[in-house]
Amino acid sequence: MRYINLIVALLLFFESLQAQSWQPDATSWDNHPLRVVVIGSSTAAGAGASPIDSAWVPRFTRYLQELNPETTVTNLARGGYQTYHLMPTGNPPPPNRPWPDTARNITKALAHRPDAIIINLPSNDASAGYGVAEQLANFDTIVGEARAAGVPVWVCTTQPRNLEPEKVQVQLAVRDSILQRYGDFALNFWDELPGPGDWVHPKFDSGDGIHLNNAGHRLLFSRVLEKNIPRLFFNRPQVYATSDTLCAPGRITLRAGSLYADTILWFDRPKGGSPLASGATLTTPALSSPVPYFVEARRGPFHFPRQLVGTTSTNRDWNGIMFELAADTSLVLDSLSVQLHSTGTQYLRVYTRRGGLSGHENEPGSWALLDSFSVQAPYEGVVVRLPVGPLALAGGDTLSLYLHLADPAGRLAYFAPADSAVARTPELRLQNGTGISHVFSERYYPRLFSGQVFYHFGYRPEGFLQTRRVPVPVFFSEMSAGIRPDSLFILADTLVLDAGLEYGNCQWSTGAQGQRLVLRARDWPPGGRQVSFQATDPYGCAVQDSLTILFRPSGRSNAGSAPLLRMIHHTGWLSVQFDNAGKLPPFLLSAEIINQTGKALYRTSGNMPLQIPDDFGPPGLYWIRLGGPGFLQIFKWEKQE
Repeated sequence: MRYINLIVALLLFFESLQAQSWQPDATSWDNHPLRVVVIGSSTAAGAGASPIDSAWVPRFTRYLQELNPETTVTNLARGGYQTYHLMPTGNPPPPNRPWPDTARNITKALAHRPDAIIINLPSNDASAGYGVAEQLANFDTIVGEARAAGVPVWVCTTQPRNLEPEKVQVQLAVRDSILQRYGDFALNFWDELPGPGDWVHPKFDSGDGIHLNNAGHRLLFSRVLEKNIPRLFFNRPQVYATSDTLCAPGRITLRAGSLYADTILWFDRPKGGSPLASGATLTTPALSSPVPYFVEARRGPFHFPRQLVGTTSTNRDWNGIMFELAADTSLVLDSLSVQLHSTGTQYLRVYTRRGGLSGHENEPGSWALLDSFSVQAPYEGVVVRLPVGPLALAGGDTLSLYLHLADPAGRLAYFAPADSAVARTPELRLQNGTGISHVFSERYYPRLFSGQVFYHFGYRPEGFLQTRRVPVPVFFSEMSAGIRPDSLFILADTLVLDAGLEYGNCQWSTGAQGQRLVLRARDWPPGGRQVSFQATDPYGCAVQDSLTILFRPSGRSNAGSAPLLRMIHHTGWLSVQFDNAGKLPPFLLSAEIINQTGKALYRTSGNMPLQIPDDFGPPGLYWIRLGGPGFLQIFKWEKQE
């Protein structure tokens, strides 16, 4: 069978990819040096860090180059830049807004042909008075430009800055929107950095109320590491497949594989359409003509990951908090992030109850302990992740949660709003937050959970990584055995039939095996005889042919003592050489080339080895008569294109 190896690497699907806990394999990384481009403003440029190598971008660069020294990080950031500076080239701004910087914008970033882009714009838009909708529209344009080029882009949230209260609110709204909008492609550069009034916390302030010191840059670097950006470029999905050849109309089984156990899907078209089948094989229906099939590999998760932000602001700390999660569609709760105001080793207990919490705040029997998590809090305000899932919710379900620290003196951070507050996404609502004293004791309402709820929903058939769709054609063998014509009258002592080097497992009706059959006149009775031939063509198909021969010896000499000759084809010419062993005296050889109608096209003679040009006619079947002292041999030769 004919096998054509087909292999294709990563085509990324970048919408809302969920973070996975994954450690890079240095061996596989060695094969994939990355090109990363950072665009943004002064924080990305390194402002506040001393020396500049302590800034988060140089730290990230060193980390990547420790994995692979050939990785490059190009930093196009410049202090003071806003979203408008990073807009695509040729995108005109509204009045009184800056034009894109063609040397540092998203268009320039893409010109570096990066594997990944990071956008870091902490606060200059809000400082300039740009509203939430205006900023988000610009972010969407910049991100859309990268995604249209097939490049994944991570967007950093806003960062705390010492601004007027109304501008701080804009910062908070943009932060929350980035987290919601870009999901796993959002980098949380806010948590743990704010102090009172959501200004820069003094321990992270470089001194100007705007830029971060080395500790702040170290925290940003840790946030980038948490995303494990390189994981997208390790063990890229690959699919390999073998086309196949049918010997006759019928069904055939095509085979494909993936190097990393990804899901394999089969299609009947190069784009779109529904899968015909999944798995390593596809058995076709009965086919009577060549048909192309297509295969691709996909990697999950095959759902939509999302996160709901309660709030990242805090103005209270207490032992525990209760809240409700109300699902507006079917979803699965995966994990929670929680901010602690107690340090050291803490034990955080999580209780659940199906239904609302109202009236059950002080009833331990209404709740079930889900788990007790041991967490490390090296400093006050640390955010920890709790793997509480999977917890399935149907549309319309409400799940109540109670989180508290086992230590009665332990403190969780949360927020006390002026009125009852609801945080929501299109799929989920967080509501009825209530502070609780240790344990199931006094209640304090309203309170808002300071943390995030991570969940997933729906079915995303394309997954988040997929290969290109690879053609896997089905061929039909058009080869046939070539010892035709059907009958032949030979005036010679020896006839050599040659099936050709492309055939294997050659069997002749005389009992001989191999590609050549030598027939001598002395071995033939009077009259005609049929010679048949069976073999396997290069595609594994069985072929056969037969030939009726009327053999009439020339009577020139004893055929058994005549030399056997071999025809060897070279580019542009044929050579005639001795095939049998032994020393023979020099002699003159005559050659004649005859087509299937019996017409002689070419004659020559000369000493051995004899050379014959092959420009005597078009591709097709020819007979070559070779004569010498006392013998005559005839060869079949099929001239190819």
